[in-house]
Amino acid sequence: MSSFTQFDGTGDPSWHLDLYAQKMALDDHNDPWMCKVFPTSLIGAALEWFRNRPHKSIPDYETLCTMFLAQYCGNKKQKKCIASLFTIRQKKGETLQDFLSRFNMKASEITDCHPTTAIETFKLAMIQGTKFYTSLVKYSPPDIQTLNARAQIYIRLEENLAHRAQHAIFVTVENKPRERVSNSKSRKSQHASAPAI
Repeated sequence: MSSFTQFDGTGDPSWHLDLYAQKMALDDHNDPWMCKVFPTSLIGAALEWFRNRPHKSIPDYETLCTMFLAQYCGNKKQKKCIASLFTIRQKKGETLQDFLSRFNMKASEITDCHPTTAIETFKLAMIQGTKFYTSLVKYSPPDIQTLNARAQIYIRLEENLAHRAQHAIFVTVENKPRERVSNSKSRKSQHASAPAI
């Protein structure tokens, strides 16, 4: 039998039902079995709630789901609206990779988010003047997948430039002591070759 993420009465009931259904995918046609196994996914107060159901009060799995959602409806995670995307802004110094990950995570929490709205919101949130921003203004992508694919090109470019900048600093720092050593040697040779007065 599959092991379940156990619900203790404090999480989102819809999320728990989705996880349970996913684990029971091979048996979801077997209604009595879905009901009998369900209490193994509960713990603590939630398990106590199930045990206190009157005998034969759960005729089928659909009724069980309805009762479960009604009991824990206060815990249900509220769906985020598109307005929450307008609060995102790319921070100064934040890499495109980090900003894209943060934006995509926020966008995934919104149901029925229209691609055009998401893309326009992304452009508004970006630091203006970057090469990627200019690319999006000139050629707006038709969907989020295309935006993400194009972003990977600019992420690689950004990482390459950052790597080259670090390498340049490293080379400069490495060369400084050698220059000092060579300068001190040349001074010594000048003193040695200079005629005594």
